[in-house]
Amino acid sequence: DTDETRRKLLAELRDRDEMLELQRRDMTASFDELSHEHAAEGKMQEERLRSDIRQSEARETQGREARQALETQLHDAQNRILALVARSEELGATGARAAEEAEGARRDASEARARREHEAQEAS
Repeated sequence: DTDETRRKLLAELRDRDEMLELQRRDMTASFDELSHEHAAEGKMQEERLRSDIRQSEARETQGREARQALETQLHDAQNRILALVARSEELGATGARAAEEAEGARRDASEARARREHEAQEAS
């Protein structure tokens, strides 16, 4: 009777061991599957972040290039303004000389007219 009981207990132990082994294998497979899923999700997230970084860097580069272009335009505009100011001053000086020459010519004409009138008075 004890042998029979022992055999039954051993059979139950083997069945439980087999069942536990199957459960362990199932759990290991489940953990492996979860691990692979998490790794795949992690890689996808990493790739999304890398893509976001590349896009951000591209926007930053475009912004830097646009700023540089605007700075170049500003510099060119400032140079044109300086050239126009210099030309204006040059024309202003030329205009002032022309005004002085015109004033001198008026004086000369006025003096000549006065001399003629004086000569005309003396002749009469």
